Parts: sequence; C-alpha cells; structure tokens
Amino acid sequence: MAKSLGKIFWKKLRSRDSIALVVIDMQDAFVSPTGAISVPNGEKTARDVSRAVAVARAAGIAVIWTRVSVSKWVHAPYRELFPLHFDGNHAKTLDPSSPDFELTPRLRKLVREEDIIIDKFAYSAFSNPKFPRQLKKRGITHLLFCGLTTNVCIESTLRDAFQRNFYCALLTDASGTFSSALQSFSEEVIAYMFGWLTTIPEAKRQLTRIRKLK
Repeated sequence: MAKSLGKIFWKKLRSRDSIALVVIDMQDAFVSPTGAISVPNGEKTARDVSRAVAVARAAGIAVIWTRVSVSKWVHAPYRELFPLHFDGNHAKTLDPSSPDFELTPRLRKLVREEDIIIDKFAYSAFSNPKFPRQLKKRGITHLLFCGLTTNVCIESTLRDAFQRNFYCALLTDASGTFSSALQSFSEEVIAYMFGWLTTIPEAKRQLTRIRKLK
C-alpha cells in the first residue's frame, strides 16, 4: 500500500527554502480538450495545480515549471510509437514554435519572474542540465510533484530525482494521466520504490508548520 500522506517526506523537511513545487508539463497539448495529446480531465488537473501553486505561494517556496518538446525525437523510437505527432521531419505538436507547447492559459498567468522554467527534450527534467544546477544552487532537498502525466514525465523525473538523493512526493490530487488505472499504478510504483504520496491539504498544513519554525 501507498505510504500514508508522506509522513517521512515532511518529517525530514527542515526549511521552506529546501523544498520546491515542480509543475510538470501543464501545456495546452495535454490540457486542452482539443489538444493533440489531450489528457482526460486535463482542465480539472489544471484547476487542481492552480490550488497547489497557491499553497506554494502562501508558503514562500520555489515553483518550477517544465515544458516538454518532442521536436528532437523526429528520428527516435518515440516517432515509431506516435507517428501522428510528426509531419515529415518536423513535429506537429509540442514543438517550441507551436502554440500548444505553451503552458495552458489558466496556469501561464500564474508564472512569476522568480520562477524557474525548464524546457526539456525528454521525459525527465534532468535531461536539461539547468534543472539539477538550479536545485543545487538553491539548496533544494525536497521535490513536490504535480501536473501531467503521472506515469510518464512526472514519474520519469521523480525516479531520476530519487536516484540523486532527493526526497520526492507526488500530490495525488494535483496530478493526472490517461486513465485512472494508470494513475493508480503509477502511485503504487512511486510509493513502493521512489518516494511518497501526499495531498494539497496535507502540503498546506505541513508548509504552514515549517513556516512557523522560522
């Protein structure tokens, strides 16, 4: 069974300066009902992520946004799995020059100048050296994940983070994927081997506690 509300994750957190909210790939291609890779309930996940961001803002913790591009996978195995994402030697979706690469409007307006934006050309955010560099620079030890999709880019980044000795937790009520079965399976995998599960209310409670320690 999944570990209860990330008890160890929160117990090990000593300062709000050492935790970041990582918002994975809340791009129009996934969120919009008409997106090329539309995720069921993507718009609901966007609303839930906005709640998570509000909690992060109130606690004064870092917020990191990622955006994935498939444009460098034109000659990669990915194309064999998803040929409709390409037109000749160009990506039809999730290309930095395409509108659906941008964060969905609901969340785009929440981005602040001090936030970190990581553009990546693989599932894991660690594929961009800027990501681990920024974590080290800021002294981040704990990563709180939300966004899309749980079993692909969230889990890929979370696994890489765990293997680099970061404490990782998934906000189960601010993440989503293509089916409830995939969501449940990914949560079980994360909780079993790579981190903890938590929720927005629990994050709010724990971050309020941490803030009062300072």
